[in-house]
Amino acid sequence: MTHEQLNGKYTRLRAELAAAYAEPEWRPGRSGRLDRIATDLVTIERTLAAQRPAARLIGVEAARAI
Repeated sequence: MTHEQLNGKYTRLRAELAAAYAEPEWRPGRSGRLDRIATDLVTIERTLAAQRPAARLIGVEAARAI
């Protein structure tokens, strides 16, 4: 994915996360949805962080460990 695509996906996931948190706590599947969105966000955030020029100085593997 390009940097722009990753940023777009990150923005959509953040909006989806906000919507999921706005749902009633008793709604079936809410916690699973929150977990899925959070997992996807972590992946996108790590990828974006690894693309930063400073991240290249420490290496992609080290950036993933952060």
